[in-house]
Amino acid sequence: FPVVHGSGDFAQEVRRLLLERHFDCLAVPLPASFQPEVEAAVHKLPEVHVVVQTAPDGESASYVPVEPCQAVIAALRVALQEHRSIAFVDLEVPVYEPYSEPSPDPYALKRIKAERFAAAILPFAAAPEAGSQREARLRRMAFELHRLELENETVLFLPAVQDWPWIRDAYRERAPYPEHQRSWQ
Repeated sequence: FPVVHGSGDFAQEVRRLLLERHFDCLAVPLPASFQPEVEAAVHKLPEVHVVVQTAPDGESASYVPVEPCQAVIAALRVALQEHRSIAFVDLEVPVYEPYSEPSPDPYALKRIKAERFAAAILPFAAAPEAGSQREARLRRMAFELHRLELENETVLFLPAVQDWPWIRDAYRERAPYPEHQRSWQ
């Protein structure tokens, strides 16, 4: 179920979906090293928190905003309350390389179904650069989804709307995937 991060409309839609349908597992596009702290922060909602991990170089950091208008956070909140299985499926990397790509206005979700919204962005979604960290992350997530399907009948995955076509392609092709690059102990 592709989402626009930071959109209250998508957060509401994901919450509705999780409460109306049964999923054995919720898969979120975050590295497993974030799981304990993000889940702890979700339990503290409605207080807003930020989970930060400093890179090994000490110069940069990765962060996850934990607030109710994030679709992934709204989903985690429901999954934790409903005691559902949760998997953090993104690639562990020493330094996260952000990328930005414009996303469509999520206000449209008020008038059209999320599936049509996601399909409408297909012609405009930029493929990851070959050999980029983004490509490696998307391939790893596809691998993790294959792994989850061995243990679960139904999995709800919440990729960014800009990433879902490429994760879907990597999933279908069983594309080679990288190993994690750091420990989250």
